[in-house]
Amino acid sequence: MNNEINKFNAEDIYNKSFTIEIKGYKAEEVEDFLDDIQKDYVYFSKIIEEYKKKNESLNNDLFSLKNKYENMESANLDIFKKYLDNIKEQLTSSDLISRISNMESTLQAILNKINK
Repeated sequence: MNNEINKFNAEDIYNKSFTIEIKGYKAEEVEDFLDDIQKDYVYFSKIIEEYKKKNESLNNDLFSLKNKYENMESANLDIFKKYLDNIKEQLTSSDLISRISNMESTLQAILNKINK
């Protein structure tokens, strides 16, 4: 964290002492108040650590999901390419069959003319 925002830790608050003056605050009240602040500080520090751990866990989950998505996307792309190659192969085969059939018909017509 930025040190300007987080200047103290719980121990600093607990160990803070003030000089006593004649018209100053009651030392006991100040000490009690600082003790309460220190307890809150410890509590909030624990919460911050829990959220940091949760954030790290969520980031790890996100990274894992991104990898899974990229792998699935790659696999789907491979499947799609194979599908397109198969279609191309089928079109090529049917084109060849159609051409051979046309050639056979033409050849048959020539043979028929020759045999007449």
